[in-house]
Amino acid sequence: MNDLLLNVPSDDEGDGGGALNEILERNVELLMEPLEEDGAMVGMDGDSIYDQGMTREERFGRYDSVMREREARAVNRGVRRVLGVMREFVMARR
Repeated sequence: MNDLLLNVPSDDEGDGGGALNEILERNVELLMEPLEEDGAMVGMDGDSIYDQGMTREERFGRYDSVMREREARAVNRGVRRVLGVMREFVMARR
């Protein structure tokens, strides 16, 4: 997350998703594991947005709704932009 926030372009730099997408691509396995792997949910602490026994499609749906809520609540533009790019990156792999 720190790498993403450090690479958020300013408003005058346009879309800026390229640098953020490169960071996400480098970390795709870590990012996608809880969504793709049924067993990845076992042993997760109470901070998880996922419930035990959720299907892959249910996890993607939960991820999408939670990220949209976080984007809407984000006060900082950079954080909002990072959350949006992350959500789009993940949902493109649905």
